[in-house]
Amino acid sequence: MTELGFILIQMGKKYAMKYFNKAIKVNPCAENYYYRVIARADIIKRQNAIDNFAMGKFVEDEDYEDSIFNEKQIKADIKDLSKALALDPEDTSCLRLRVPRYNYLKQYENALTDCETLLELEPENKKWHLTVAYGKHNTDKYAEAIEGIDTYLRMNDGIGDDFLYWVRGTANYELDKLNDALKDLNKGLALKETDVLYYYRGLTNYKLKHFIQAYKDIKKALELNSDIGVKSKHKTPAPIKFAISFMDRFSENKGTDTPIGLCQMKIKE
Repeated sequence: MTELGFILIQMGKKYAMKYFNKAIKVNPCAENYYYRVIARADIIKRQNAIDNFAMGKFVEDEDYEDSIFNEKQIKADIKDLSKALALDPEDTSCLRLRVPRYNYLKQYENALTDCETLLELEPENKKWHLTVAYGKHNTDKYAEAIEGIDTYLRMNDGIGDDFLYWVRGTANYELDKLNDALKDLNKGLALKETDVLYYYRGLTNYKLKHFIQAYKDIKKALELNSDIGVKSKHKTPAPIKFAISFMDRFSENKGTDTPIGLCQMKIKE
């Protein structure tokens, strides 16, 4: 990229897009397509937010939310990145940018293909082992996802973040390895308290018949995100949902804390 192109990207989307539109007409090379995607992203912060979303993390800066999640722009990005990769199939920068965009459009098989290509090109890069593992999880290949995460942890001195443990925990949950799932979800919550970790720990405890803890976990998840039971792949178990509703009404009427014994009774009913 020329120095002028870099300066225009810093100035903003309007100027940079004009520059790279003309640059592509003169020289339709992989680099110009790549930088048009960066220009379309407007600012680096928006790109970081897209990456975070693709990894399952929340965008905390509401100022950028509307511009980040624009399906038309995401599709235009994929078109440019695909043109760049047709010219240079081993361009890891373009592959890295295309993965989260495929994920955003829920084209998980396409995203996984790019992840596997990245790993083939750079097998020693531990990040790609993790990216492939997440891709396996998105495509319901749970045993392979666990294997990939285990490989990443061996390469990274056993260090993982809350999202990693959520992915492995939910993979174990799907495979009905409930005790392993519980261990991972506990590790994730020790690092960061999130609604998804509480929710799946609640589901796991419910399957293990740890009813009181299941009630507490799912109630906490719903306090953090009231829609999680609706949006999740696995809905809130009916007895837990009833217990939460019943105990909320009981506490309001009595003006006291919810009796744990009564909570357990209502769940078992």
